[in-house]
Amino acid sequence: MPRDYLDRQGDAYYFRRIVPKPLREAIHKHFYESDLNAPRDEQLERAIGFVGLSQKVTRTLQTTDRREARILAADLYAESERAFQYLYKAFRLTPPQRGRRGRNPVLDQIVIKHREHAVLFADYRAHRPRKRYDNLPKLSECLPDFLAVYTKLGESTKLEMSRAWRLLIDLTGNIPVEYLKPDHILEYRNKIAQIPRRRSREQDKLPLSRLVQLGGDTIKPATQRKMMSAVTVVLDHIQAERRWLEKNPCKGIKIIGYTKVRSDDERRRSFDPGHLEQILGKLDPTRDPLHWIPVVALYSGMRLSEIVQLDHSDIRRIGDDWFFWVNTLRGKRVKTKVSRWVPVHPNLIRRGFLTFVDGCKGRLFEISADAYSKRFGRFLDFEVNLGDPQLTFHSTRHTFKDIGRNSDVPESVLDRITGHAPPNVGSAYGEGNSPASLARWMAKINFPA
Repeated sequence: MPRDYLDRQGDAYYFRRIVPKPLREAIHKHFYESDLNAPRDEQLERAIGFVGLSQKVTRTLQTTDRREARILAADLYAESERAFQYLYKAFRLTPPQRGRRGRNPVLDQIVIKHREHAVLFADYRAHRPRKRYDNLPKLSECLPDFLAVYTKLGESTKLEMSRAWRLLIDLTGNIPVEYLKPDHILEYRNKIAQIPRRRSREQDKLPLSRLVQLGGDTIKPATQRKMMSAVTVVLDHIQAERRWLEKNPCKGIKIIGYTKVRSDDERRRSFDPGHLEQILGKLDPTRDPLHWIPVVALYSGMRLSEIVQLDHSDIRRIGDDWFFWVNTLRGKRVKTKVSRWVPVHPNLIRRGFLTFVDGCKGRLFEISADAYSKRFGRFLDFEVNLGDPQLTFHSTRHTFKDIGRNSDVPESVLDRITGHAPPNVGSAYGEGNSPASLARWMAKINFPA
């Protein structure tokens, strides 16, 4: 095999093949100028994903044995040749001339070189030694394997991880895990930084190459880190538990601009009285029961995930007071893994919430937290016309705590109601405030009219 195709760095061998210039130019033109509304050609995208945007197709062979490396490189040469030929045809380009009778002289040379080992190019798979990497799964198999082990992840977490992995596969193609390199991860990191923050449901289904062309404000570094973490943690599992990888290619790759301390323009803000008047004026639970979700959040400080999994039996009366019972029964999930009682604010009762509960059987709200979070974001942007990235559904928790502080409610009581962790060891001693005590403090929280 010519030296152009087999390269050695240290003890490892690599396959490298130059992408012809006409193909490279056609791929770049397609990538940057393709019509977003054109039908998606999956075979074309797989071929482009295999070839990539670089000057060379490069793959690690994960072997130190030269004979084995040559056999593996022959396989990759065949794959790259199929991708090249398909792209020549798709882009209506003229392939370079072959040797006589249309034969490829490079393939002929591979066959000749391996005859001495009784391994012909056509059937070398049957003769080569079976190695661990021969049975490595493709990228599309990694996430299902991870989720089969970690079964207690929330639905929103699974959805976020699925999106991150779909975009990675859109970029690289469904290649075997062994072919995933740090270069792929770097390109993935740079591409997801261009994803627009606001997207429609249809736009969310676009491949990564088209998603980055939409323009507009891009997702924050914290969101990029979530997407990168979804890839990293699965590859950690593949490496440590399955031994399918020698090294996680995500290691050492950082998200540009990410810090644990949020800047002022990244922090969530509370709704001011004007915002509350606009929001509550637009919400009509008698018309749409889902409108109760933000109303409950504003008057209780509960998390969105806690509200959407409430059922009829979680609204309970203790003495003269009504409570939300946030618990982990019947598959429910609580961030702190601890059940708690949240008093129902008198304003919520006056708005008719208990009447709504009496008319329900089973779950109060048939929607996921992730779906409603997006729905509420669109509500704030297009119906209330706020358009402020610092105002989200989570702002309801900030608002509740600010109004509670202004009503002189102790911070420890607010933490108990909202499910925040105690600030110090001493605060964690004992059972904390009784439900009756929490209800008395809740009644003192004075919400704007």
